[in-house]
Amino acid sequence: MAGIQSCIVWQRLAFACIACCLLTACGPKPVTMPVATFRTGEWELGELKDCQQVKWRDNPILQCDIEDFTTELVSLGTLPEPQRTLRTNQLHARWDNAKIFAVIFHAEKDHPWKWVCQKIPDGITCR
Repeated sequence: MAGIQSCIVWQRLAFACIACCLLTACGPKPVTMPVATFRTGEWELGELKDCQQVKWRDNPILQCDIEDFTTELVSLGTLPEPQRTLRTNQLHARWDNAKIFAVIFHAEKDHPWKWVCQKIPDGITCR
């Protein structure tokens, strides 16, 4: 009889833990961080972008539109001064003026710096 009561206690405890976990929204928690997009215009709800985490002034930032960003970096090397300095300063201004979002990073990955991110009503979700 004691074995059955012990089993019932464990079942109730397990159920309580599961219920608590569901009520407190198990899963990845949002991280508030700056997000910079390379293309001009707004990031539309539901739109997907390739993003990566980078450091800017020792702070993490999520840089999106990676292909365009990479192309711009490569082209900087071909520009004569003072155009190169001007374009570099424009890139830095994008990071300095990045918008702050709640970003949710789902799952550990082989390449944790590369993400496909989607704009959602509450912020950005990345997989």
